[in-house]
Amino acid sequence: MGDEPPPAVAIAAPATMPSFIPLPGKFDMDGKITTNLKTFKRSWINYEKASGLSAKAKD
Repeated sequence: MGDEPPPAVAIAAPATMPSFIPLPGKFDMDGKITTNLKTFKRSWINYEKASGLSAKAKD
């Protein structure tokens, strides 16, 4: 009994890190939709990179 090591303590990491990066603007359905979609997609890809979502998706 006296020779046993103390039990290991596991520290749980949070499932997601809080992100203080704002979400991209909403997709505007008025006007030139193809241009708006390209703008939104570019903003979303930049958001994924900045927030680390693209790296998490590869795991």
